Order: sequence, then structure tokens, then C-alpha cells
Amino acid sequence: MRRKKRIMFLIKGDVWNRKNFGGMWLNLWKNVGEKYPDVNFDWEHSDTWFGYFLAHPEKYDTVAALGLSGDLLSDPIATLAYGTRTITPSANISPDGFMSFQTIHGAGTEIPIGAANPIAIIRSAGLMMDYFFKMPELRILIDRAIRNVLRLHYRTADIYSKSNPKHILVKTTKEMTSLIIHQIKSLC
Repeated sequence: MRRKKRIMFLIKGDVWNRKNFGGMWLNLWKNVGEKYPDVNFDWEHSDTWFGYFLAHPEKYDTVAALGLSGDLLSDPIATLAYGTRTITPSANISPDGFMSFQTIHGAGTEIPIGAANPIAIIRSAGLMMDYFFKMPELRILIDRAIRNVLRLHYRTADIYSKSNPKHILVKTTKEMTSLIIHQIKSLC
């Protein structure tokens, strides 16, 4: 309700007919949609939707998907939107009120200890402040602080470009976190 009031539900085509499992989820989706007549609840097969997204990304605001479909689509969408998946937060919110906030890129086990980009997990904490604690002003503050750090050209190794002379390499998770905390304090 606080966004553009447009949400897309993706359903995997081969799940659609398997013991009417897909139909159960689609019916649930439609039932939830009836409770919010001011919101455009739409749905599409996840197999074909990504092509629609590439052609008209401006049409989509919030996308809901089941398991693997959501996981497979979130990385390329984040990369298209931000140029990387390492700064993208994620919120899993169930109808019964359970919420989980995390990065979309997983644990990052290939990243050396202490060198991970903390932006996605900090942004996920901002989502938690907004949706779980009902404090959207904190999410906005966190996002502004991160934008300021990036505007000052600070970059962790995953988003640093040697070819950009303005980029300043930040070598550790702790250092990037400190830069963001400093910006949060300066905005308060």
C-alpha cells in the first residue's frame, strides 16, 4: 500500500498443472487481491515474464514469486537495476506476519573474510525497520546515507572500477560500514 500499488505474482509454468499446486497459489493470490481493491494484483508465468521485464521495467514495482523462480530472477534483476547484485536487499514477508530480511546474493562464501560489501545487509536492516518495526524514516535515512557514500565514490572491491579515476577502493567490510554509519550520523 505504501508503494505504487502494483504487484506482480510469478508462477512457474510446470508447477501450474502438477496436482493443481500452482492453481492453489494463484487462487490464494486472487483472494488476497480482493482484500485490496486499490492495488493492481497481476500474475504471469515466470518462464516468460523476464522478457516482459526487460522490455518494460518501468511497469513493475513489486514482484512476488515462489521459491526457485524468485531466486533465479532476483540476481539478474538486481544486476540490471543496480549494476550488481551485491547491494540489493531482500524481504520475505509471509501472510502470517513472519518476516525475514537478507541479501539476495546469499552467504558470499567466495568472498574473503572481512572484505564483503555490507551495503545489501545494511539496506535489508532498513527494510526491517520499515516493514517490521513500522519506522520507514529509518529505512529512508539508511538509503540516503548509502547513496551519499556512493556519491563520494567509495567502493568495495565488487563494485570498484580501476578505469574510473574517481573511485576510492574500500578494502574491508568494517571500513565501508564505518563510512555509512558516519553518513547516518551526519544526516541526523
